[in-house]
Amino acid sequence: MFQVGFAPDSWDALITWSIQKGEKTQLLLEAGMIKERQKAKGKLFDFFRNKIIFPIHDKFGRPIAFTGRDITGKDEVSKYMNTGETGLYVKSEQLFGLHLALKTIREKKMAYLVEGQPDVIRLQQIDINNVIAPGGTSLTVDQVQILKKYCDSINIIADADNAGK
Repeated sequence: MFQVGFAPDSWDALITWSIQKGEKTQLLLEAGMIKERQKAKGKLFDFFRNKIIFPIHDKFGRPIAFTGRDITGKDEVSKYMNTGETGLYVKSEQLFGLHLALKTIREKKMAYLVEGQPDVIRLQQIDINNVIAPGGTSLTVDQVQILKKYCDSINIIADADNAGK
């Protein structure tokens, strides 16, 4: 349903896998899954390493970007990383889980807004299906306007951490 994955702690696991499968790395580069080293042109590296990977889907269920969540707990590592914005993906205009929640949001005319992807997944697992998340950003005007098209009210369920406050 959510197509969650894992990126191993390797600088080239995705690149190596892609080459072994006969795929061109150009698509991965364009999607932001791999990057080119600034100091060594032509040398590529995996953008996501040692992260849980959450695909970000558009409202039709098509994957358009990825978020990686750090699992090391190290302070010097960003907790979340997103692929770069593209013509398909503008971070401030996306809501994680909308493709799965849209039908129920329309029916109930109400959405639950939680902080992150794990929150959406957990609530979906217990059959609360009208739940979405801004997906690593603070809630934006664009995201509220998108929700206004489908529902009359939004109930915000924030964590008790700093971001939730």
